[in-house]
Amino acid sequence: RRVHGVDVIVYPSVTDKSKNRGFAFVEFESHRAAAMARRKLIPGRIQLWGHQIAVDWAEPEVQVDEDVMNKVRILYVRNLMLCTSEEALEKLFGEHKPGCVERVKKIRDYAFVHFTTRDDAEIAKARLDNSYVEGSCIEVQFAKPVDKENYLRQTRSSTQQSVMAAALAAAAGSYTYP
Repeated sequence: RRVHGVDVIVYPSVTDKSKNRGFAFVEFESHRAAAMARRKLIPGRIQLWGHQIAVDWAEPEVQVDEDVMNKVRILYVRNLMLCTSEEALEKLFGEHKPGCVERVKKIRDYAFVHFTTRDDAEIAKARLDNSYVEGSCIEVQFAKPVDKENYLRQTRSSTQQSVMAAALAAAAGSYTYP
């Protein structure tokens, strides 16, 4: 939702779609505007519904080359109900052309739907984005391919940080699981 030149993105709870997840993303027109807002929202100054808010920078969305994105045949579907099955999604996304869905991988409240052709994926996206599935309004967009080198670098870095945190916690006499 766009308010005064700012995009506010709030996702519903996985278990209760009438509630939010307790966080939001706020996208500003510029880094400068975001930095100014962040400074004004320092801890202790603002409360929402009786709770202090925490404000931090989000990781920027990965930008994928347009030529690469134009070849993607996989749809990313978010805001699904926990009870929605892969079989139900395969049937729904393949209604316009039986056999066009290669496979579906659902993880909690989102899924990846693989199509045989880009055209089939485009038709399904146009037909189903912002539609209701089992009582939940779903978002459908093209999945962004993973840059394998960057993914491996981030995974190694994250694993190293987890191991370091566990080592520090163990040295301090407490234990955590990475």
